[in-house]
Amino acid sequence: MTATWLELQHPLDPCLDRLLRDLDEHLRLRNIPYLLAGGMARELLLHHGHGCARGRATTDVDFGVTLSDWGAYQALRQGLTESGRFRPDPKEAQRIIHRDLVTGMETKVDLVPFGAIAAPSGEIGGHPANREMDG
Repeated sequence: MTATWLELQHPLDPCLDRLLRDLDEHLRLRNIPYLLAGGMARELLLHHGHGCARGRATTDVDFGVTLSDWGAYQALRQGLTESGRFRPDPKEAQRIIHRDLVTGMETKVDLVPFGAIAAPSGEIGGHPANREMDG
């Protein structure tokens, strides 16, 4: 896994900085490759990293995580929850909520699985929690 850091043109909000560090720490300890995606990735790269104007406001963080199967996905969610810094979202199977231990601020984090967990077609479906919610 290779990490690339930008010299920031605009500082990160301290809560976002702690969220990213909490996830990075957890994922690195478990050797889970990941990438930051979505609107927050754009914001970090273009605004904070290169000084461009802010984009559309986003309040959640999307993380792609490379996993082998749904058991690994559940283990990841459980480990994050047990850290005391995250809790599951009762309405969204792919979402966890990060609680900043300094401010108490909560941020939604979508864990988007990819890699071997996907079907040969590249589609990802059949999350066990979705079946529980639908049934």
